[in-house]
Amino acid sequence: MQINGLLDDPAEYTIMWGNEKKELQFEPFDWQKPFVWTQQAANVAPQYYTAQVTKRGGLTGFATLDAVYTTKQALPSPEGVLNVSREYLLKYTENGIEKVRPIETEEEIPVGAEIEVRLTLQTTSAFDFVVVSDPKPAGFENTDLLSGWSWHTLPMYREYRDAATHFFLDRVPAGTYTFSYTMHPTLAGEYHLLPAQVQSMYAPEFSAHTGSIKIKVK
Repeated sequence: MQINGLLDDPAEYTIMWGNEKKELQFEPFDWQKPFVWTQQAANVAPQYYTAQVTKRGGLTGFATLDAVYTTKQALPSPEGVLNVSREYLLKYTENGIEKVRPIETEEEIPVGAEIEVRLTLQTTSAFDFVVVSDPKPAGFENTDLLSGWSWHTLPMYREYRDAATHFFLDRVPAGTYTFSYTMHPTLAGEYHLLPAQVQSMYAPEFSAHTGSIKIKVK
């Protein structure tokens, strides 16, 4: 870079984003001066979905545009190559027989009840290195606390964390696979259960998520 004169060559950028125009100039050792612009909520008009960046000069530069959205009523992602669904089941005993039944949205369940979280992974193509992450709601604790390998259904490493339960799978052949774990509520309240997600670790464009639900604990 020094032989080609790049270490002495400043870079000039012109950024067109929405109705805004920015002109910036960087000297060769200005890499510790990042610039960030944001638009939020109602200010995010369609013209902000794209940006045009023009660069003059020999230095290497990077520009990214990210969109982040949140909602209290997340819906499942559209069906694709990689899909995941989630079901909450209440475990109970009837006439000495252990049974499970689905938990309805905003249903009230007692503190200490045992809940089975059932995740179904469906893919139309084989994948290597897939991770499934299921956020744990506040006020809930996993029944199992020790992370480790499991060979039920598919070989996977289960990782129990404070904020989520993760499943790392080295190989997922095309097909449908169901695995589960259990947890129980420890505090009364109304809880919003965030979506579970599945993603190819080295091809993140292949991903999917479930919807979100509410559970009331009394």
